[in-house]
Amino acid sequence: MKSNRNLVYSISLAVLILIMACSFFGAKEEGNSPSTPKDSKYLSEEYRSEGGGFSIRKVREYDFKDVIGIVNMIAPGGDEKVGPGILVMGGLTIKGTTNAELIEKMSSQSETMEVKKPKSIKVAGIDGLLADIGGTYEGQDIKGKVVVAMVTDEQQFTIMGFSPAEKWNDLSPVFDAVLGSVTFFEADPEAGLDVEESPTEEAVLIPTEKPAESEPAGHVIPTAKPGEIRQWAVSARASSQYGNPDWAASQALGEPDVIDCGDNTNAWASYNNDTIEWIELTYETPVTPTEINIYQNYNPSQVVEVRMTTTDGSKYIAWEGYPELVENCPDQMTIILDLTKKIKVNKLRITVDQRVSGWGWNEIDAVELVGTQP
Repeated sequence: MKSNRNLVYSISLAVLILIMACSFFGAKEEGNSPSTPKDSKYLSEEYRSEGGGFSIRKVREYDFKDVIGIVNMIAPGGDEKVGPGILVMGGLTIKGTTNAELIEKMSSQSETMEVKKPKSIKVAGIDGLLADIGGTYEGQDIKGKVVVAMVTDEQQFTIMGFSPAEKWNDLSPVFDAVLGSVTFFEADPEAGLDVEESPTEEAVLIPTEKPAESEPAGHVIPTAKPGEIRQWAVSARASSQYGNPDWAASQALGEPDVIDCGDNTNAWASYNNDTIEWIELTYETPVTPTEINIYQNYNPSQVVEVRMTTTDGSKYIAWEGYPELVENCPDQMTIILDLTKKIKVNKLRITVDQRVSGWGWNEIDAVELVGTQP
């Protein structure tokens, strides 16, 4: 996000990738990444990240998590903010991104970490860059390495090791071993995102050629008409989130509370600013939808799909589109629906594609579901 965010380790390990990810692997200036024997004392079984498009071997006894292509491994007794730990991230980014641009982007988002000059390396036969990093967090000296590589013209890869400076010598060979275990394959952006079936033709009818209209978000919420139910989400989950509680999925609950255009902690933002992401919202009362209002306070108009889920689990596409610049910010995106049959919808999934425009984070403040009792 913008530099006004608390960028250094304060949110989660996911944030660390954006903050620290201009680091350097360090040991060799050129050549292949370190080889890892099958019986490595540091590593255990192989793990494939379908969403990230890479495989690695896990570190023995490290806490392991994978959230939408972001692997997080923390040493026993380690701390998520300072390590010792290893982060691995893959997935899609803006088409045509270079290694230099990838590491420069990461470097520009770090205010407290010193980044050494990147040098060439190969990761699983792919050209990459590596750099050393160093800095402090709440008085703790931090040391680490990072390697970045564009696997294809739109598939990225980052691996980073970080720890308190006095523990880096212990973590460094572990980092080398994980790096040496990396292999690549095509990333699947839908992996782990509950791929859903398309609706039947008679399920939803959107009679207008332009079903989504943008209106200035003045936060004047209309009063429900007789027989109409207007409601805000009561729970939320997302493909990723920039922090917690700031920019978390939960920030999209309830009525809109961001009045001005701009980056705001009271709205949901994804972990990355150049990826496909989604937020799924649940509503208390199932309705037959007549209208959906999406309040966006930062870089609006990157919504590409709105899906509805009924109480029986059926999925329906309410709207599909392409990122297109709008004049309003904040913006209220309104989708008008005229259904051909009564369905009981209690969930909405909003998908944004932040790769196309290069504008950055698309923040969503709230989503209103309007409808009638089936």
